[in-house]
Formats: sequence, C-alpha cells, structure tokens
Amino acid sequence: MESKFNQILSWIQSTYAENIEVSNDYIYIPEKKLAIEFNETYWHNAEKVGKSYHQEKSLECKNNGIRLIHIFEWEWDEKQKVIKSIINSALGIYQKKIYARKCNVYEIMQNTYKDFLEENHLQGPINSPIRYGLFTEDELVAVVGFGYNRFSKEKKLELHRYCNKLNYQILGGFSKLLTHSGIKEFDTYVDIAHFSGAAYEKTGFEIISTTEPNYKWVKGERHLNRIQCQKHKLHSLLEIFDEKKSEVENMTANGYVQVFDSGNYKLHYDTEAVNG
Repeated sequence: MESKFNQILSWIQSTYAENIEVSNDYIYIPEKKLAIEFNETYWHNAEKVGKSYHQEKSLECKNNGIRLIHIFEWEWDEKQKVIKSIINSALGIYQKKIYARKCNVYEIMQNTYKDFLEENHLQGPINSPIRYGLFTEDELVAVVGFGYNRFSKEKKLELHRYCNKLNYQILGGFSKLLTHSGIKEFDTYVDIAHFSGAAYEKTGFEIISTTEPNYKWVKGERHLNRIQCQKHKLHSLLEIFDEKKSEVENMTANGYVQVFDSGNYKLHYDTEAVNG
C-alpha cells in the first residue's frame, strides 16, 4: 500500500509539473517558496518532537521567506479535499476565478453557514451570530462569520471564519463581505500550521501576538481537542480514569498521544487605521 506521504507527493507531482525537491517527509517547491511537511502521528507526537517543534519550524520558514504547510495525518485522512485546495491555492492553481464585483452579499442562516464550512473549511463549522454569504447567481462561493472573541472576557468582536468554496479564487471577496457587514474593528486568528498570515497583512491586518501551540489527543483514527479532554469530562470519555491523575497521565494511560500544532497569529483590523 502506498504511504500517505507518497500519496501527497504523487498528487502534487500530477498537479504541478515544475521542479519539486523531496527529502524525508518534506516536499519543497523552490519556484513558489513553498514547503509541505507530512506529520505522521507516530513520528510527530509530543513524546517524539516536543511541544514547540511545529511552531518553531513554521516561524523559521516564514523568517526565510518560505511558506510551510503542515499536513497532520488525521487531516489527510478526513479533510483531503480541503488540504488539496489549500495547496493548490498556494501554487496559484484554481478551478474557477470569480470577481466579487459581479457577486451579491446576503445574510445567511446558521445551517447554510455550517454546511458550507463543513465542506470547505479545515476546522469545520462554528456558531457565529453574524453571518454573510457571497453569491454568484444562486451559488454560494464564500462566507464570513463574526461573533464575540472566544478567548477574551472583553466583549470585542472576532472574525470567526472567512472561507471560499474549494478551489475557487474570489477576487475582492473578503473586502466586499467586510464592507457589507459594516464592522470596522475586530480581531481574528490565523492557523500558523497552514497559513503564513501574509495575505491578511497585505490587506491591513496587524499581527499583535503569537499564541502557544494547541494540541490534539490521537489514538488510531480518533482525535480529540483540548476542550473535549478537559479533566472534568474524562471520567465519561475514558475506559480507565483516575481522579488523582492529570489529563496527560489519564490520556496516556488510555493509549493516546499528544500532538501539538503551530499555534496561531492573533491579528487586529481597524478600518480607520488602514484607511488613514
């Protein structure tokens, strides 16, 4: 059976015919200054590489003008279409190009927003009280969602999601959705393992901090986030649970390994600052 890394490599070679350099679990495309690393769970868990390995690699690559896309094993297993779309976008390959000036913006229902994110966003759906969709005729091609900041006690607005349809390039899409929303100041977070934040910086966002790496607990094909594995929830989640032991001790005792990502950039956007 072909390894997952070789699956990724074969697909990239079939998609992009230019010079591709390969070393261990890395793929590098010099022309695009794009690096891709496959993070197999067995080799990339915290016991093997520690907590900061993936973040340090991402930041080092950015400092050298290289965009590094990490592919965690469960992402390739479950969200392969989204991963391929992210890589295609980094390579400048799209199935369809659409100009936002030819589109219309409408408020959308939560179920429409949820279904679109489930299909097109790597992190999936989220509950956002403010939601808009960009439509070309009857086709929904991009969504944006806002709500209060999930990581702050202050009632500041946060951009929860901006997402295009897979393999679509929407020129001016974010700008049009933002203008229609009327929201002039907010924070957002960029997943460093998959995105450099450069596109946001070019449109006036300011990176104000870098978060600590987040993690998942992985066992076979099952993966759980840190919210699911809070200690008070473990008694109903695990076969073996000891109240006297920590989250790490309990999860490890049940055969899970901890895998850290690259953290997030926290960014701030202020229309007045951008427009002078």
